[in-house]
Amino acid sequence: YKEESDLSQSFLDFNKDLPPLIKNGVEHHLYQYEYDIIDKLEKETKYLWIKKATGLGITELILRYIAWKALNDPTWVNSQVVIITGPRIELAVTLIDRIKGLFPNKPFETKNTVVQLASCRIEAFPSHHLDTARGLPNVKFIFLDEADFFPVSQQEDARAVAERYIAKSDP
Repeated sequence: YKEESDLSQSFLDFNKDLPPLIKNGVEHHLYQYEYDIIDKLEKETKYLWIKKATGLGITELILRYIAWKALNDPTWVNSQVVIITGPRIELAVTLIDRIKGLFPNKPFETKNTVVQLASCRIEAFPSHHLDTARGLPNVKFIFLDEADFFPVSQQEDARAVAERYIAKSDP
């Protein structure tokens, strides 16, 4: 963590209150490239495509960012977040479980592909079942996780779903 980083301090404080980032039994801090991603999302662009090596923790970072925004950004009140995963329902369930795991003392009453944080509904959809991801009224964030690995037809469908919301709710 660099003191001179201009990353929003409120995200840093929020992240410090969450369970630590642990991978293969080793606790990790946020790395500079992760600060850069949050800074870009907050200050530079809403549309970010990250082509990266595997294992860098970007999914975890984005899930934490989504949780922070859902709980702290007044423009996210009564809104939705769409997470599109690969074609297995288990991937969708796993990402929602990871968000729920950020709050170990909070009971969640939602189904396994949905988590409600404050009034923001976060839902994960497998890439082969995107029909219900269309037509949501107030989408604030769309996350396509590992989309390069979707079958090509599902990549096209996921991108079409995501890009339709640009005109509708400008997520």
